[in-house]
Amino acid sequence: MSYTKSGMLIGTAAYLAPEQVSRGAADVRTDVYAAGVMLFELLTGRQPHLGDTPLAVAYKHVNEAVPPPSSLVPRLPPSLDALVALATSRNPDLRPADAGQFLHAITGARAGLPLGGPPPAALPVPAVDPSLAETAIPRQVTGPDGWPQPPGASGRHALDMIPGMAPPARQPFGVPGDGTGPLPTAQVPPEPYQPASNRTLIVSGADAPYTGAVPPAGYPAEPRLQRLLFSRRLAYLALAVAAVAVAALLGWWLLAGRYTTVPKVSGMSAAAAQADLRNAGLTPAVGKAQFNNQTAKGLVIGTNPAGGSRLAKGGKVTLIVSAGPHMITVPQVTGQPLTSAQAALRRAGLVPGKVKLIPSATIGAGIVIATRPGAGTSWPQPNPVTLTVSTGPPVPNFVGQQKTVAEQWASANGVSLNEVTAKSSDQPAGTVLHQSAAPGSAFSKGQVITIEISPGPPMVTIPNVDGMKVAQAVSTLEKLGFQVTVDRVGPFNTVFNYSPTGQATKGSTITLQVGFPHF
Repeated sequence: MSYTKSGMLIGTAAYLAPEQVSRGAADVRTDVYAAGVMLFELLTGRQPHLGDTPLAVAYKHVNEAVPPPSSLVPRLPPSLDALVALATSRNPDLRPADAGQFLHAITGARAGLPLGGPPPAALPVPAVDPSLAETAIPRQVTGPDGWPQPPGASGRHALDMIPGMAPPARQPFGVPGDGTGPLPTAQVPPEPYQPASNRTLIVSGADAPYTGAVPPAGYPAEPRLQRLLFSRRLAYLALAVAAVAVAALLGWWLLAGRYTTVPKVSGMSAAAAQADLRNAGLTPAVGKAQFNNQTAKGLVIGTNPAGGSRLAKGGKVTLIVSAGPHMITVPQVTGQPLTSAQAALRRAGLVPGKVKLIPSATIGAGIVIATRPGAGTSWPQPNPVTLTVSTGPPVPNFVGQQKTVAEQWASANGVSLNEVTAKSSDQPAGTVLHQSAAPGSAFSKGQVITIEISPGPPMVTIPNVDGMKVAQAVSTLEKLGFQVTVDRVGPFNTVFNYSPTGQATKGSTITLQVGFPHF
């Protein structure tokens, strides 16, 4: 049994629990109810509720209790009647909570069964109406012990179908009336066994079985859906649905289905672009190649019609393939002023690029020395051409020279000097110690070059070395940064005079007079 999203109940009517039919409720206890119905059928060979239609059977489940199996098969133990009644109670709360509890009850009932007893008589088999049966119900047979067998049991007793249970032992028959012979044949209720009750029941919420004591007059024998499935209205409805579907399909084909979108293939190779067009259901064609400065040779520039547009399937799409950039011969512009060379390149269709400045002792400032690539080279139109331009003579090396030399050169070449005095230096005052522009580098007019000027060596006090030995005097003066010369005028090795005296610049020369004793 199952419920559809629309509330439709679909299941086999013979095993539906009352709450499934009346309230649409289902849980594990509804499965216990179905198991109880199956146990009844295994014990008796028939279903508890029979009827002409699945709806009538479902109605009986709601309003009638399942009869005890012993009412059909006498001599069945009362414990089996109780087991069936327990599982098929119309109140779900009175049934076992789940299959495990039901199995426990079955095990207990089996333990209480007698070891043997006379078998019940076989049930008569009613005639089957072929017009009501969807599948034929096999004729009930009896096993070797005389017990009624369910269909397909192959001689096994019904209790064999329950785990842990065995059929009663077969007893010998005696003479009727002596207490050991077989019982008279059980009387079967007159209600015929109707295989049609095994049909699948389909009931909507509006067609649920009436739950009162007596169904109302004119209550439908079949649910609406079942009557619709077997009426001409279903054929008419199917034809209408098919007509609507055909009209919708035709409209879709005319408005959208026969069209496709042209894929965007720019930047792809021609072969790959053609494959993409064929995959989209279009017919590719290759047009005349065109020069393109942004797309490499052999790649697709675009399509006609353009990518992204709609086109009928099988339509023709022309690929525009790049022939590569336009090549132009570089003109001869060396020896020309920079502005004239740039104009000549533009007239030729080329793009003047970066300007590289280098000094030249022979070529004047602002004159083009060379181009890259050189003149006469075939060059792609969009690629820039680099120009090398002379800045004139290079910057001289002023380090070690007096600042006046740097000042004269700067004035002659239009360069500004930024003179900075060093904090200290042993070089003579006014000597250039450092320059910002490297010697031999290029310069431009108006450029500022910084030079560092020596303030001159510091003044150092000259110590008194009269009366000292020559070696001692020389050592003392050299430690203070002086240069020392010795003027020997006598035989003795003693300093008797020196000059200059007082203070002198560090690194200056001190003259010692040696040869006479100092008095």
